[in-house]
Amino acid sequence: METYKQKEKKSCGPDAVSWAYSRLAGLPYSEAQDKVYRAWGWLSAGDIRDNLMDSPGQHERVAKRLGLSFGLATLGELERGQLPSQTTVMLVHLSASDPSVQHWAVLAAYTSDGRTRWHWGDGTIKELSRETVREYYSRWAPACIYTLSESASEPLPWYARAWAGMMEKLFGSR
Repeated sequence: METYKQKEKKSCGPDAVSWAYSRLAGLPYSEAQDKVYRAWGWLSAGDIRDNLMDSPGQHERVAKRLGLSFGLATLGELERGQLPSQTTVMLVHLSASDPSVQHWAVLAAYTSDGRTRWHWGDGTIKELSRETVREYYSRWAPACIYTLSESASEPLPWYARAWAGMMEKLFGSR
């Protein structure tokens, strides 16, 4: 299975978004990565800022800048196999004693025995048991799982809807 490798040690967040965006938009990973880094406000991978720039809120802002829908998900949805692979991202807390040791991973696939496979960003795919996923997810705050998807089109403004309604009344609907 194809996967990706982070540009820098601390670029797991933007690189996880880049992987999900590339799968969703059908773009090469490097092209998606360039777009994500620009939306993030980073000019290059060497411009790695602190972990505050890698929060779930920042992920949501970047998704919206890219024209994507950002949907928060639950651990239960993940465990029931209801979240899409390749576009579901989870924040994992790798240390039980240090809350700063966190990492963003992308769901690669579900297995038949309840395990999940994750793009880890180091060029590997890690298979995790349900118990390990629960532990990584809930050790520290924030606990975050989200999915990216194509954005639903915005509703028409009120005046455009009113005009369309008037025209429909005058000329009838087709």
